Amino acid sequence: MHGIFKNLIQRGNNMPGAAKLLYYLILLLSLFPVLTSYSQNKFNVTIQLDSNINAHNVTCQYYNGKNNVEVTDTFTNNTLTAKGSFFNEKVTFTIFIRNNNIVIYKDEFLLTEKPAKITIYYTSKIGNKMYGNKNVMNALPALDETYNSLYNKLLKHRIKESTALSELWKNDGDKIGENDSITQQSTKLFKILNKRTILCLKEHAQNYYSFWYFKYQIVYPAITMIRDDKSYFKELIAVLKTTFPEKYTKSNEGENLIREMDIYANPPLKEGVAAPVFEMADIAGDPVNTSTHNSKYLLLNFWQTWCPPCIREIPSLIELKEKYASDKLEIISISNETDSNKVSNFIKVHNMSWTNIRDKDDQLRYLFRVNAYPTTILIDNKGIIKHVMTGLSDTGPIRKIIDEQE
Repeated sequence: MHGIFKNLIQRGNNMPGAAKLLYYLILLLSLFPVLTSYSQNKFNVTIQLDSNINAHNVTCQYYNGKNNVEVTDTFTNNTLTAKGSFFNEKVTFTIFIRNNNIVIYKDEFLLTEKPAKITIYYTSKIGNKMYGNKNVMNALPALDETYNSLYNKLLKHRIKESTALSELWKNDGDKIGENDSITQQSTKLFKILNKRTILCLKEHAQNYYSFWYFKYQIVYPAITMIRDDKSYFKELIAVLKTTFPEKYTKSNEGENLIREMDIYANPPLKEGVAAPVFEMADIAGDPVNTSTHNSKYLLLNFWQTWCPPCIREIPSLIELKEKYASDKLEIISISNETDSNKVSNFIKVHNMSWTNIRDKDDQLRYLFRVNAYPTTILIDNKGIIKHVMTGLSDTGPIRKIIDEQE
């Protein structure tokens, strides 16, 4: 980027006086939107835990407008001060408390550049859930009607619809996915609730919290519950674009959300079509350019460290690597997890001795429309997708395709 600016300035220096002045004015105006779109803000938040809370069980992360970032600082005397940058109106800061790797407490806060403080008090525990109180300064609890007046209004606005859905989940939640009638009823009530909620959000569309709620409490639950309903995600994309101002929809966060929904609104990449090409560095910093891999098969494996099927299929990938020479098949594993050390250690422990990419900005996930883990895509030496598998991969078809070409 620095080189581009240098060339532009040098070009202006070679112009006569009046033309030079006009050139620099046009250049400034053309660059201004780019500079403002990447404006960077700083946050500073102090987390204070009740003495009854074990700080070793507490982790924090924040969404900075581009991706999730793990807080690596540790607690001292149950106190942690976290600092970071963000590129949207507010940063989403999340606190997790776990017990035996089970999340028993989760709270999300919206922060600005004002120094913030969050104090968490332990009160009681029922089953696998911890109940607590909190005090906040310059931090807006996202889902607490006591502190958040707009959330309180939302709850009152759609109380009838949320009660109907809650009652169904309470009485027949264990049958959802097994009983078609109950599953359809749950989906219907879920959409009715969202429709009612969106009416309230439209009244406060200029408020960042409305955009936040649409993302985290409508889109993300829809991905969990009805990810195969393509028409509904097309509807949500239209709602986003027509409800919220461009300061949200055209932001990094807004554009990423649209790309996220687009994965579910459109069919996945099919066998027989040309695979998208990409260029990205692997975890060692070496460049990977798939446009130059036209003499071999490529096996793209999208995975996560927390995904049991991803772990179970690693031995099969190792067998493929051992069976085929590097000029015949190249395996590229792709994870979008934010903790680089965790991913690197996992790769080392499980002997994933092939090309590994950390897709921290989800570019490859969006490019290949990956909506589940693991997803495995085989691309032949002509750049054509030959096999797509979601879930635990059976390498039999992969071996058959490659062997038939010998």
